[in-house]
Amino acid sequence: MIWLALYFPKLQLDAYLLQQSEPLNHPVIIVDKQSYQVVQSCSLAQQKGVLPGCHFAQACLLLSDAKLLLYRPEIARKQLQTMAQTLYQVCADIVVGGCDRLLLRCDRMLQYYQTETSLLTAIQDCLQSFNYQYQSASATSQLAACLLAQHAPARHLCLQTQKSSQTLAKLSINCLPVTAKQLKNLHRMGFKNIADLQRLPSYQVGRHLGSELHQLIAELQADQQLATYYQPSEHFTAELELMYEVGQAEALLFPLRRLFMQLQNYLTRRAVITDRLSVILHFRTEPAKKIVITSQQASAQSGLWLELVKYQLEKIQLTAPVLNLTLNCQTFITAANNQTNLFSQQDHHSKQTLFARLSSRCRQISKYALVKDYRLKHAYRTIAWHQTSQLPKNYQIFSQLHAGPIYLCQHQAIDKQKFTLLAGPQRLVTHWWSQEAQQQDYFYAINQQQQYIRLIKTPTLKWYQDALFA
Repeated sequence: MIWLALYFPKLQLDAYLLQQSEPLNHPVIIVDKQSYQVVQSCSLAQQKGVLPGCHFAQACLLLSDAKLLLYRPEIARKQLQTMAQTLYQVCADIVVGGCDRLLLRCDRMLQYYQTETSLLTAIQDCLQSFNYQYQSASATSQLAACLLAQHAPARHLCLQTQKSSQTLAKLSINCLPVTAKQLKNLHRMGFKNIADLQRLPSYQVGRHLGSELHQLIAELQADQQLATYYQPSEHFTAELELMYEVGQAEALLFPLRRLFMQLQNYLTRRAVITDRLSVILHFRTEPAKKIVITSQQASAQSGLWLELVKYQLEKIQLTAPVLNLTLNCQTFITAANNQTNLFSQQDHHSKQTLFARLSSRCRQISKYALVKDYRLKHAYRTIAWHQTSQLPKNYQIFSQLHAGPIYLCQHQAIDKQKFTLLAGPQRLVTHWWSQEAQQQDYFYAINQQQQYIRLIKTPTLKWYQDALFA
């Protein structure tokens, strides 16, 4: 087996820095609330002597203007899941380890790539899209790769495992994931590095050091190990927990840009596009708010979707600050079905983009459709623009009709003396066999503004304006 370990020492800090729209001008430290120790610190804090492992009280003495964040492992786990979702298109065997590392089994994937360099280049391209700091190392076992990536990382991504056992043997026993009591016993017995432990026979390790250390050393040297591999979701879901409360809807555009870039990479690698997605805003006490965004033109470009969601946010007034963002996409369309060439109608796509922008700015764009029903009251239906492809075969879009009124009016009683009749009546009697029997007389007339209209006369001698002609 060949395992490539990716260790992310500042995952939560990197996620916070990427949410800042301006360069950082003050130190930022992340503190564990249980041990009161600094877990992660930025470069400005490290220049003033605040390193990981420093006590919180000492950090306060050295930094008077530092930004303090609490260590939250769940934020790092969500970021690891997002990265695993992207890396799954390159390497199918992924193990999510804790809250700061990913393990990729590469020996199986080498048969799908021509060279080892092509596989590593694809992995590196995925990691660069996230812009997180990471360290890497390769070994024949999972634990060995993790220890090397954390304490003796390679200068660049590689899958050479010949020297990994020698480098691992030189590591101090302080690098082992053991308790403080076990580490104290190892020092008392004279062990200084991992090579000292590997020289002991396995039965002596279990007898003198205990079963836990015996199993730990066996995992370092094991070639065959059981692993729980990452299983991707059928749909795209990306979460982003904001490091600060956002009270204005326009301020959500900057963190949303990162989510849409992840969606673009997800769709591009799978050669699919989408015409519908949703953004969920999570609050502290109030229920979450879901924003559904649709586009007549399916696309994978983050710029288009960010523009559409911008129009939706302009109409929203937040009643509480937003703490978390979720982007969901469950509808996928094969990109080959939407490709255009030099001879295709480009104007069709520009119209679809225009209607997508209008529908985002307005509440709803509707149009008329005509169904085969002789009762004109039931013949014309108002439908949403994006429902065109879902209409039955007996529907026709009203704008495609050669003749007929351009506007249907709501039936309101009118004064017949204000109209000049031109033609009629045309009597319609239909559906006498059902409970919706209808009898109406239709007249064509001109109103005082010299507009051609259609009037309805009911059996009760009431007149209504029905439609307006061009």
